[in-house]
Amino acid sequence: MKLDIQTLPLSTPSRTDSPTPSSPYGPGVLSNVVNTCATSHPTGVACGRQIPAANCNHFDTEPYRTNSTRNYEFETQLGKALKSDPRLVDIAKRIRSLTGAPSYIAAFDEHERDEIRGMKHIGGAHELSEDIDTLDAHVLATLIKAERREYNIDRSATEYRDKRYIVNLDRRLCMFNAAPKDNIIAPWNTRDFDLEIYKVTQPEQYPARLSNLIADRWTALLATKPDPNKFVQDDLGLEGLDANAGVFHVLGSLDESARKTLLCDDLRIPWSTEEDILDENDNCPTSPTRLTNPLGSQFRQHKTGARSNVVRYHDPADPVVNAWVVKAMELGKPVISGPSGHTLRYLNHYAMCKEMVGYSKSGVADWPTLAEARLVMLANLIPPKNHHSFHEIMLASVGVTDGTETLRYQHMEDYEDLASHPIGRDALDVASMTPARPPDS
Repeated sequence: MKLDIQTLPLSTPSRTDSPTPSSPYGPGVLSNVVNTCATSHPTGVACGRQIPAANCNHFDTEPYRTNSTRNYEFETQLGKALKSDPRLVDIAKRIRSLTGAPSYIAAFDEHERDEIRGMKHIGGAHELSEDIDTLDAHVLATLIKAERREYNIDRSATEYRDKRYIVNLDRRLCMFNAAPKDNIIAPWNTRDFDLEIYKVTQPEQYPARLSNLIADRWTALLATKPDPNKFVQDDLGLEGLDANAGVFHVLGSLDESARKTLLCDDLRIPWSTEEDILDENDNCPTSPTRLTNPLGSQFRQHKTGARSNVVRYHDPADPVVNAWVVKAMELGKPVISGPSGHTLRYLNHYAMCKEMVGYSKSGVADWPTLAEARLVMLANLIPPKNHHSFHEIMLASVGVTDGTETLRYQHMEDYEDLASHPIGRDALDVASMTPARPPDS
């Protein structure tokens, strides 16, 4: 199936987790500009076929919405199987040790220890700070080591002076961002595949699952205010609006800092509502230590990419941003936060360490394979953790090599790449449903 989709002038987010079960929009929402799929498009093509109606989000069109929803549910089943697999916990622990990452909290330097204790919103940070044996803690320890200052590139070096995209890059710039030329993140993880939810300026950029959640949380917040109009006008500083204006009018009237406060602090949109917590160390909901997630101790204690970010559908300056999304939609694959830079950094770092030791007499015959390291990243990131989708992790791994093994993504139309390893095959066997396939496959 080839999708003929018009590009929007601004970025557009993804369809990932299931829509909220409550009323689609909630009181006061701008139903004429939120993700209402009109019956037809001005060109005469029905919305939900190939071209979205004027105010319909691309990721809420059919057949993509149905197929990606089914595949999201399938990935959730895979993720539940992978994240608690003791073999992957052991592999993550070995990779942490083999790459030279500190094996316990006291071995990190003082700055790193402070950083870890401040990462309350990141999965595995609590376990890492308490020296607890979990997959997420081991992954986080390895990434912190990979992002140390000594691995930063020197932007002033002669080799980078003509590469403005590197010199001016406003993000981490360690050597492990570099990608093989056939990797979508190549050359230096410079593409803006997504943006934070509070940077969205037009409500149609939110997919239904996110706009519904924002509307529902807004309604719940107003219900706690003795005088909702006073809250909007005085507390939010919007003298020209009242509570009936709707949350998207309110968001559109706030500056970026105030939008961040409302969405992230007041409405708590980014926090996980996933109740599968068995792999978290302290998985008793009544425990007083489960206090990170402000929504409650019964949920996973971290923020998620699915609710922190929106995927950009279009970038006039970078056609790759549009192309990868169109391909994902053709495949029916969920998108959450764009191709995973964390995956690239983790796998590159491990591959480099493995290649260097491979030249020594001791060798690396007993080291985990790169395919196993990628399985660790899938366990660390895909639903129900909701940081990235399967497709986003696999894309970011393409071409990573340790000099002997090179990672590929050969079966984009389904999940058969997992079947090449016993751990992946077992996860596929655990999944109790069949994923959706592209219509023409």
